[in-house]
Amino acid sequence: MRTLQNADAYWRGEFAERWGGLTELQGEAAKLAGSWKNLYASRAGTDRTHAPWQKPSPFEVQVAVRRLVPETEPEACVVFLIDGSGSVTEDDFSCMTSFVTQAIEHLDTQETATQVAVVQFSNDCRLELAPSPIVLDQITNVLEGMYRMNGGTNISLAVQRAGQLLKPMAPRMRRVLVLLTDGRIDSHQAREAHDMAQRLADEQGHVCLYAFGVGRGVDRAELLRIISARDASSADSRYLGLCTLDESPW
Repeated sequence: MRTLQNADAYWRGEFAERWGGLTELQGEAAKLAGSWKNLYASRAGTDRTHAPWQKPSPFEVQVAVRRLVPETEPEACVVFLIDGSGSVTEDDFSCMTSFVTQAIEHLDTQETATQVAVVQFSNDCRLELAPSPIVLDQITNVLEGMYRMNGGTNISLAVQRAGQLLKPMAPRMRRVLVLLTDGRIDSHQAREAHDMAQRLADEQGHVCLYAFGVGRGVDRAELLRIISARDASSADSRYLGLCTLDESPW
């Protein structure tokens, strides 16, 4: 038993050294994979397949999806905020919509009464799907028919729009905002988005914020700043880079 524990600790350390700081998400992913060694092997295989892009292992993605709405929640509304700005490429956009599809497919398997909504944002917001119960064919058609708006990256406006959609929901309902973006905003824009998220959490309660980075030069620090508006201590475990490259798109 001690040998197995030592081996797990070794691979946990190797994972942390290669891919950076660990959060609760990676810990849960290691359990799902069966061991830290298995998780390391899965992530290394993902790296080989997609280099130079950085992607999480399938186990990490599965855990991220599961964490959106715990099985214990009786009802929830999940609003996906998809960045359609000019710095987002077609491949980035496809990565975002594919993740949304995967997340909704998982939510559909749960007993929780879940509604979903999809908002695309740039300088403005476009409501792609109003809050509604999950009908996979309908949602798939919506996601496949989306096209990028181009323009800037107004995350604050997107959070505000999500708040408007969530306001009529029952007070006890879990409110989930899922932000998918390259996060390429300045500190002023990030502060505005953080303040808007803080206001939403204060006014409506039971709000959970998640961020997923996609694209070149993803500003992880600013995304963490935004989602730290609600429970700052767990912000690290509510962020995941889905498909990132550490270089500027310009």
